[in-house]
Amino acid sequence: MILALARPQFGQGQQVLRGQGVDIVLAFDISSSMAATDFAPQNRLEAAKSVITTFIQSREFDRLGLVVFAQDAFQLIPPTLDYVILERTLANTRIATEIGLVDGTAIGQGIASAANMLRSGTAASKVIILLTDGANNAGDIGPLTAAQAVAALGIRVYAVGMIPADVSPSPDTVDPEVLRSIASITNGQYFLASNSTDLQNIYTQINALERSDVEKEIVYRWQEQFMIFAFFALIFLVVERVLRSTIFQVVP
Repeated sequence: MILALARPQFGQGQQVLRGQGVDIVLAFDISSSMAATDFAPQNRLEAAKSVITTFIQSREFDRLGLVVFAQDAFQLIPPTLDYVILERTLANTRIATEIGLVDGTAIGQGIASAANMLRSGTAASKVIILLTDGANNAGDIGPLTAAQAVAALGIRVYAVGMIPADVSPSPDTVDPEVLRSIASITNGQYFLASNSTDLQNIYTQINALERSDVEKEIVYRWQEQFMIFAFFALIFLVVERVLRSTIFQVVP
């Protein structure tokens, strides 16, 4: 009876999100040049994967998707809140030639593929984070053509180029002017990383720029639990009265 009078309750929390998050597609290069071991202590691909994983772990309410590109682009994960499967897929991503894909750097194709993931979304802000270490040399869509198309859809592109400071520019390395133009056309930003620290700092900057305008509220639905204690109290009272009148009856 005391427990019933204490009025125990069970609360079931329901999380309510107010506002909208950001839809982000991570598009990055898996061409053979990403195997270069000049982003110590890892190669370029592993350095990129490590930084992108940290970026994923820093998000909370945003839908994130994943696209990789070599001679062609491949949509691996559509925008999702399931960060676990996203990280697992990212961890298993390898250089194109190691998994039987044709080598190349189809930047325009990568942008277009990422935009196709975002075009039907309802988020107020849509972003592509493009990462590459080479110039566009494959694909049917040019980088600037793709940039103009995504700009028309209201999608921003943050273009990140990877080229170590000791690597001489060549037709196979990053084309800064093209990446800068992509960012300018889409109202995004251009970044250049020469080592792993630079790359981490760049993604930290992007993380700060693209924050969700979301307010989290947890609503609890309380359910009364006193009935079960009152029920047992009633049973015990009945048993007590029965025992008092039978086994424990006191005869004067």
